[in-house]
Amino acid sequence: VTRDVAEAARLFRRSCGDSVPLGCVGLGRLHSTGEGVVRDDSTAAALFERACADDEPGGCLELAMASEAGRGTPQDYERAAGLYRELCDDDIAVACARLAELHEKGAGVFRDAELATRLRRKACQLGHSDACTKPEAKT
Repeated sequence: VTRDVAEAARLFRRSCGDSVPLGCVGLGRLHSTGEGVVRDDSTAAALFERACADDEPGGCLELAMASEAGRGTPQDYERAAGLYRELCDDDIAVACARLAELHEKGAGVFRDAELATRLRRKACQLGHSDACTKPEAKT
């Protein structure tokens, strides 16, 4: 099977236009990397925002990471933490791990090593192997 990123971009654009949130996430990821489309972090963030508004977890996760990094949207740790919290509550492992990091640093949330450990443990239990590497996260 030949990989055709330009065709993937066309299909993602069409599905996003047809209100399919996963299409917006896919197109946003392409804009984040510049594969098959012009690299544009602002467009990517807007697409993630659109998907997240339609309750697509992948869009919310990408938007949280963009907000945390200030990539295509103003850096906003509080916004990132809120999105990670909602996703972690829905058992999205990587969101629990990222929220743990924010609590460990006190970025956008209160610094709380104990909560960070609990979140990391949850991420580990949900299958996020990187979260299992710190001794306090092992189950």
